[in-house]
Amino acid sequence: MQQLRESVNDHFRGSEPWTLISRTSGGIVLGYGLLKIILNFKAFRTYVIRLLFKAALAVPGAQKIVAEKNQKMMKDLEAKLYAHLDLPKFTALPPNGLSYEETLKLLATMRDREAPSWDSDKISGGIYITKEHVDLINRAYCMYTVSNPLHLDLFPSVRKMEAEVIRMTASVFSGDDEVAGAMTSGGSESILMALKVYRDYYRELRPHITEPEIVAPTTAHSAFNKGCQYFGLKLISVPVNEKTFVADVAAMRHAITPNTVALVGSATNFPHGILDPVEELSALAVERGIGLHVDCCLGGFVVPFMKKNGAQIPDFDFRVPGVTSISADTHKFGQAPKGSSVILFRNKKLRRHMFFATTEWPGGLYASPGMAGSRPGAVIAATWASLVALGENGLKKQAQQIADVHAQITKGIREIEGLAVLGNPVGPVVAWRSTDSSVDIFRIGDALGKRGWNLNSMHKPNCLHICITARHAGRAADLLNDLRQAFAEVKSSPNAHGGLAPMYGMAASLPDRSIISGFLYDFLDLVLKAPK
Repeated sequence: MQQLRESVNDHFRGSEPWTLISRTSGGIVLGYGLLKIILNFKAFRTYVIRLLFKAALAVPGAQKIVAEKNQKMMKDLEAKLYAHLDLPKFTALPPNGLSYEETLKLLATMRDREAPSWDSDKISGGIYITKEHVDLINRAYCMYTVSNPLHLDLFPSVRKMEAEVIRMTASVFSGDDEVAGAMTSGGSESILMALKVYRDYYRELRPHITEPEIVAPTTAHSAFNKGCQYFGLKLISVPVNEKTFVADVAAMRHAITPNTVALVGSATNFPHGILDPVEELSALAVERGIGLHVDCCLGGFVVPFMKKNGAQIPDFDFRVPGVTSISADTHKFGQAPKGSSVILFRNKKLRRHMFFATTEWPGGLYASPGMAGSRPGAVIAATWASLVALGENGLKKQAQQIADVHAQITKGIREIEGLAVLGNPVGPVVAWRSTDSSVDIFRIGDALGKRGWNLNSMHKPNCLHICITARHAGRAADLLNDLRQAFAEVKSSPNAHGGLAPMYGMAASLPDRSIISGFLYDFLDLVLKAPK
């Protein structure tokens, strides 16, 4: 060691101090840069590929080819989207309104044509209300059709029911008397309200944070992307564990900066039905003094009751100290009508940052708990009726039915050579991919569609999933049988095309995501276009 020290001293003897400092700092910067490139080689490679792709698009005629491909796909989708073209079309108000009888007849015609598609036991999620529950919901809704909670003096019962829905939901997630919440129009609005709260709360608590950040796993719901875009937050998306698909806590820790205001976990996530390690995320949130939102929009009225039924599920609710907000959709497994969700906060201090109030409007003093002003009291009434009618035992029964089907489907898929379940799903969702390079998982989805199954297609990685509802009780064997047949059909003709496979194949192959975004915007234009 002594000889090494003397050798180094001899080497630098006579050098000016500034050269020593500049060489040392330069070496550190260079070393750090090289280390960052190595650690982020995948991201660096993706960046280079995107640059090359953009350069290729600049070649004369390339944009025209892309536009022609897009136009053809839009025409194919238009043929599938536009239904009921034989019925009267209303692109302007009719000079004289139709009679009530004629109007109801048109509605009944459209509903009856579509009913075989949606009133089925082969749909992934989508329809959560059981057939025996529909009449209750309809009758409760009709009783309050004209109600609006904005007018508290006219509809005090709606205020009562909304407050009770919030408290009942808080009890599901082990909330004490301090937990506060509000009803929203759906999971996206619940998530948006949580993001607004974190932005405004930390803007007040830590004024130096001018560019607040949210750290979330890539499997977190897309509403987090939407909310960050709407409210000027920066979303840091962290890849999940490649084998288990759970949130990578170590990677999320590394992604936290002085601007981070909240972390995100899911219980369970939408793509794969995976329960993120909420207790570990909680410890990290407490350590850093930031918020933790747990998205229970999908599994909120299933997973807690599976746990009550004896399933070995880690804590993920307000029993975990770092959890500061939870979103849960009553319009899914709470079997309420669409347009019903609940956002819960650890305390009223947090919830205050969701509220809006103005004292200067000539129309009077005005305040609302969330984004909407007027809201359908009928949805609140029907949600209250659903939860009160189901009760804890009804929700435990539903959870057990779903758990039984989930176990059968998961076991059955794992026994099919060439397919693999993603991770260890908990709750209502099971996702699976193809491990056979000659079998396109999206073509399996198309083949199942021909057999009446309406499943969800995912990518990154490419897979299918089913969201199990109480309607699937007794249908696990049917799905597995059709899945085996679909797999064999696709394997026997690997080069056939059609259905969703080409669209998702294109999305997976194009490195420039702006082209895919443009395609999605064109698709939304198409959805909102009335046929001529």
